[in-house]
Amino acid sequence: MPHADNWRTRTNLPVNVFSSNRVNFLIKYFNMKKLFFLAVIATSLAACGGWNDEKRAEVKSECAKTVGNLYTKEDAAKICDCVSTKINEKFPKADFKPSDINDQKNECVKDGKYIDILTKELEESMNDLDSSADSVAKALDAQLTEEMSKVTE
Repeated sequence: MPHADNWRTRTNLPVNVFSSNRVNFLIKYFNMKKLFFLAVIATSLAACGGWNDEKRAEVKSECAKTVGNLYTKEDAAKICDCVSTKINEKFPKADFKPSDINDQKNECVKDGKYIDILTKELEESMNDLDSSADSVAKALDAQLTEEMSKVTE
């Protein structure tokens, strides 16, 4: 009987079951199986992480909810495109949170100098008010000048 330290003979099987050709075949077979399963696992992990159409659509919809009716449709589309680009760059594994979308939206608004609809309406109202006040002041000046000219005659 061979020595007990020989790993091939630790079983009670005859020694020729573990011939070198058979052992080499088994090693190659199991190595190929391992490689196959590693390739399948790596492919599935690669498919799970990263960006896909669903994640991009999620960013756009979350951005649309955040932007909402605050900006014109054109500005909202530009802002959401900017947000999508920045989120893709900042989170290559697509591991972002909704708060990240809001942060990027704020940066995009600042960078693009977009003004929300309410602020635009307020500015337009202020401009209208200024022009109305100017026209009233001019009318009062004209009337005052006319009255003064009547008094001095």
